[in-house]
Amino acid sequence: MKLGGYEDIIFQLLQEVTGYLIKIGAEVEDAKDVTQETVVKMLEVEAVIPPEKIRPWFYRVALNLYFNLYRQTKRRREILQLHFNEEFYSEMPLPNEELETALNQLDLASANLLILKYHEGLSLQEMAFILNRPPESIKTALYRSRKKLRQLMEELG
Repeated sequence: MKLGGYEDIIFQLLQEVTGYLIKIGAEVEDAKDVTQETVVKMLEVEAVIPPEKIRPWFYRVALNLYFNLYRQTKRRREILQLHFNEEFYSEMPLPNEELETALNQLDLASANLLILKYHEGLSLQEMAFILNRPPESIKTALYRSRKKLRQLMEELG
């Protein structure tokens, strides 16, 4: 079989499986990512998959990858809902009025980072997992959030 024919089959499967994933509820970007990752996995397989077995293999791998992504995303959402519940924050005691006022003036993402770090006592790795961001990104965002908070506190005081 020519390589061009094999590529045609793969391209057709990419479109087909992406459409299928979208129909079962995947976001468009997630569906594209999953099918792309499926192609990468196919390239990593030592043996060449016969043309008659490519379609079922592609669907099986893509569905497994999507379900893993779905479970991971669902778990992260549950954790975030637990931590970012508005009632929780309205009842949270703050050391002083200036701090409360300054936190309320920060954007939500910055305030949440500071609360996760200092009120909840989470590590950078835990915060990175919850927010689905690299620890370095969290560290930088925390630095910027502290800087904004300090500036707001100085303006208030």
